[in-house]
Amino acid sequence: MTRLDTMLGCIPATSVHYTFHFHSPTGSIHTSEDDNDGATINSQPRTSSWPRANPDQERIIHSLFDRKVVRLNDSLVVKPGPNLRIHEVHNLGFIAKNTTSPVPKVHGIYWGNGKMTAFVMDYMPSKQLDEAWDSMSSGDYTGAVDRGKAMIGRTCSIECGPFDSERAFNEFLLEDLVGKAPDLLRHYAKHALMEGHDIVFTHGYFAPRNILVDESGRVTAILDWEYAGWYPEHWEYIKAMQRLVPMPGWPDYLSRILPPRYEQDIILLTMPSTLRQTALTFIDGFKSLSADSFLAVLAPTSIHKFAPSSISVPPDLDPNTFAHHVQNLRNVLSGFPVFPKEIFENEEKRQVTVWATSLAIFRDEVKDKALSDEEWAYRGEYIFIFTMDESREKIVNILEFVDSKGTERLRELMARARRKLENLEKQ
Repeated sequence: MTRLDTMLGCIPATSVHYTFHFHSPTGSIHTSEDDNDGATINSQPRTSSWPRANPDQERIIHSLFDRKVVRLNDSLVVKPGPNLRIHEVHNLGFIAKNTTSPVPKVHGIYWGNGKMTAFVMDYMPSKQLDEAWDSMSSGDYTGAVDRGKAMIGRTCSIECGPFDSERAFNEFLLEDLVGKAPDLLRHYAKHALMEGHDIVFTHGYFAPRNILVDESGRVTAILDWEYAGWYPEHWEYIKAMQRLVPMPGWPDYLSRILPPRYEQDIILLTMPSTLRQTALTFIDGFKSLSADSFLAVLAPTSIHKFAPSSISVPPDLDPNTFAHHVQNLRNVLSGFPVFPKEIFENEEKRQVTVWATSLAIFRDEVKDKALSDEEWAYRGEYIFIFTMDESREKIVNILEFVDSKGTERLRELMARARRKLENLEKQ
């Protein structure tokens, strides 16, 4: 297997912050959209009409909610969206000017109604690390680069600050962590968060989906710098630990890039919320397809809905019918593990949204020889929206968006497997 310290050869393993361990440029904080710390941005056309490719060439290479990345041609992509932040463009310019880290070059920015509507950047012809993984063998300033707001928050992305000191930063974190907790718990949490860290430039979203690699396993680009900025030196660790995806071996390899440090800060700031734990308990049930695992976190009156309706999705399922559905899957599948790629929490609405992929593992006895093992290994993509009760330990509603195109393929495989099973039972 390719060793990660080799695979990430362009990023020295001893440099926690990817070759740019810069210290904050100033001890005081002042917000200025005009000051981008040296990031050179190309001319910015004031139009919302971003370029489009010939329909035969245009291809969406990444999509999540209202964001997407569209390939325009062999060398360019465009990232449009209603809630883009100019900070990402500033960050890319800053990194390109001050480091050797591989990032795409920005070629143009498009505006509409005073907001950035899209920006065009280099196309990086590689695979995301999470997609390539299975095929690979063994100062005082806290805020954005442009001195704008910091992007933090345990349960969602929050614009706040910037902060004059790490103490002010920690106080905001406490509001997010234990804002409604008893005073005694707040007292202990306040004294658990340490101060005196170096303030360094941090990616803030270091996850496999943001690392591109070539066929040899070398890093060709690091993407998604929207949340990068000046943060305490432990922040890279904390955000990476919050995005530990269940890719076999990834946590061990991550420890080579970010050798264990800041244990006290990490334990306090990465403990999963009850909302997240409940959602992940449900997701974990797909590994073994044990109905009891699902029923343990489903409220008696919970409803499981499927979308989009355009592909003739199943009717709404209550806990008993969902358990029966799972039992039917077990007849032909030994497991259906689901792998979260991103998790978003909304404490106010008691909701957790999970963007995930899956792998259907068909039982050997139901696979006919007309298809190869690779053809039987169905991989799907899903978005789950969980709503919890007041205890946050029971799920009252699930909205599951399935992969429209992929689901048709899965149905074909399920039909073949069930026919084979019926033939076996007749013998």
